[in-house]
Amino acid sequence: MKHLYLSLLGIGLAATTAFAQYNATITVTDLSTGLPLQDAEVIFDGNFQTTNAAGSAVFTDLIDFDYSYTVSKGCYTANSGMLTIAGADNSDAIALEPTTANNVFFFVGSPLTIAGATVTLTDGVDYNETLETGAPFGDLFENVPFGEYSYSISIPCYEPLSGNVTVDCTGNGDGIAVFAEPVALTANAVFFFVGSPLTIAGATVTLTDGADYNETLETGAPFGDLFENVPFGEYSYSISIPCYEPLSGNVTVDCTGNGDGIAVFAEPVALTANAVFFFVGSPMTIAGATVTLTDGADYNETLETGAPFGDLFENVPFGEYSYSISIPCYEPVSGNVTVDCTGNGDGIAVFAEPVALTANNVFFFVGSPLTIAGATVTLTDGADYNETLETGAPFGDLFENVPFGEYSYSISIPCYEPVSGNVTVDCTTGDGIAVFAEPVEVIIDATVTLASGTLTATESGLDYQWVDCDDSNAPIAGATEQSYTATESGSYAVILTMGDCSVTSECTSVIVNGVEDRSSLNAFAVYPNPFNEILTVRSNGQSGVVHVELINMAGQMLRNETRTGMELITIATGQLAPGSYVVRLTSANESTTLSVIK
Repeated sequence: MKHLYLSLLGIGLAATTAFAQYNATITVTDLSTGLPLQDAEVIFDGNFQTTNAAGSAVFTDLIDFDYSYTVSKGCYTANSGMLTIAGADNSDAIALEPTTANNVFFFVGSPLTIAGATVTLTDGVDYNETLETGAPFGDLFENVPFGEYSYSISIPCYEPLSGNVTVDCTGNGDGIAVFAEPVALTANAVFFFVGSPLTIAGATVTLTDGADYNETLETGAPFGDLFENVPFGEYSYSISIPCYEPLSGNVTVDCTGNGDGIAVFAEPVALTANAVFFFVGSPMTIAGATVTLTDGADYNETLETGAPFGDLFENVPFGEYSYSISIPCYEPVSGNVTVDCTGNGDGIAVFAEPVALTANNVFFFVGSPLTIAGATVTLTDGADYNETLETGAPFGDLFENVPFGEYSYSISIPCYEPVSGNVTVDCTTGDGIAVFAEPVEVIIDATVTLASGTLTATESGLDYQWVDCDDSNAPIAGATEQSYTATESGSYAVILTMGDCSVTSECTSVIVNGVEDRSSLNAFAVYPNPFNEILTVRSNGQSGVVHVELINMAGQMLRNETRTGMELITIATGQLAPGSYVVRLTSANESTTLSVIK
C-alpha cells in the first residue's frame, strides 16, 4: 500500500509540474513620465506583490489561463488589466496616471462632531464648495483638485473658524483631514435701529450692564449701528438725541442662532418743549427775584430765584415768550425769548443783570383818614434836590425817583399848623417810602362886635382887612386895624389873617347918624369946621370925663384924647392930611359923632 501511495503521489506531482510551469510579469510605469513605479501594489489572481525597482512584479507557477489583475499606488489612479498564460511565460505593461485630486475630511468638534456647521472650501478662483456637517465621523469634500485652499466654518452660537489647507497626495489614501474645535460664543452683536423708516443720525446710545460693560456709540449708519462682541447678559440702554425725547430700555444679549445679532428698534418722539433757565445777576445769581414767563395766551408761569447756578421753567412749549424780572432794590428787567430746540440738551438760557436802584418814590399822606387837598409839600436834601408838590390825590401824593439819601420836608396848608420832619430815602420792598402827616387845623374866631359905631374883631394879634359888604367885599383902604369905625352907614366885615390862613367874618350893619347927632346937638360943639392946625371941642358944660376920638375915612383912629372937667379941649391937627374926618365925643351922659373937614 505504501508503495502504491508513493507511486500515485509521484504521478500527481509530475502532472502538476507539467501544468504549472509558467511565469507572468507585470511591469508598472508612470503614465506621465514612462518611468517604472516601485512599490506599486499588484493583485494578480488573488496574489499580492509590490513592484521592484524596475517596476515589475513576477508571478510564477502559473498554468494556462486568462488572468485579471489590478495595480494601485498611492498618488496614482488604480488601473487593471488581463494577461493570458498559454503554454509559455507572459508579461504585461500597465501605466498608472498620477492623481490630481484628493478628498478633504472635516472633523468639526471634539470628541463628537457638531452637526449643522456650514463649511466652505475655496481656492479663491474656480473651486468654491460648501457642506453642512452631520456625519458622526467627519464630513468630506470629494475629489478636491490639488492646490492651496482656505476654509471657513460657521456654526450658530459658536465663534467662526477659518484657516488654510494644502490639498495634495497624502500617499496613504485616507485623504486630507482638517480638525476644528469651535469655541462656543459668549458674546453677540447688538444692533440699534433708531428712527423709522430711516435711522436718525447723531443719536447717542449707551449700553451698560451696570458693572463692567459700559459703551457708547453715535448713530450714523443708514441701516443701524452696532455694539460688537457684547458679552452675554442683561443690559440697559439709553438713547439721547438733540430735539427728541430720551429713550431707555432693557435688552438680553445671548445667542440668537441666526448670526444676525440682537436688534433693538427705537422710535424717539420729537420734542415740543424745552427748559428755560434764568441766570439773574453776575457773577453770582441774585436770590429772591420774581421771574414771570408768558406767551400772552395759555402759558403764564412765575418763579422766585434762589438756585446758585440758575433757575428754570421746565417743559415750556415751543414758541415766542416775554419775560419780566422784578427784584426789591433793583430796576425791573423785561425782554423776549424764543423757546425751541437747542440741540445741546442744555435748554434755553436767559442772562439778566439787573441794575441796583439808586432812587425811590416818596409818598406823602397828608391828613387822616382822608387826605387833605391843596397842601404844599417841599422835599429837599439841602443841596441838589429841592422839589415841591401840591396834594390832591385821594390816596397820597408822591415824589418820583428821589435819590437815596437824607431829606427834610415841610408841609404847609392854609389854616393848618405847618408840619416838618426828616425822612431817609433808601430801598424798600417796591412800595416806596411813606410819610404820614396829620396837620393841626388853625381855628380863628371871626366874631365882630359893634359898639358906638365901631366894629371890633374879637380875635387879637392877627392881620386885619375890613371890607365893604355892599361893594362885593371891596377892601376899605387903610382899614387894617382890629377895630373899624364906619363913616357911612352900611354893611361891613373883616378878613382876619394868621400866616397863610384867612377867614372872613359875617357882615355887620352899621348906621352912621350924619354930620351931627341931633340927640346931643347942644351937648358938644366942634370948631372950626373946616379946621387947619387946631380943632377945638367945647363941652358945653358937660362935667366929668370927656373922651374925644378923631377917625379918618379908613376907620383908623388918629387921635384919642381924654379930658376931665375942661370946657375947651384942643387937638393938634397940623400933621393930618386934608380930607374928611369923624369926631366921636363921649361923656358920662352924652355921645355924638360929627363930620369935619380939613
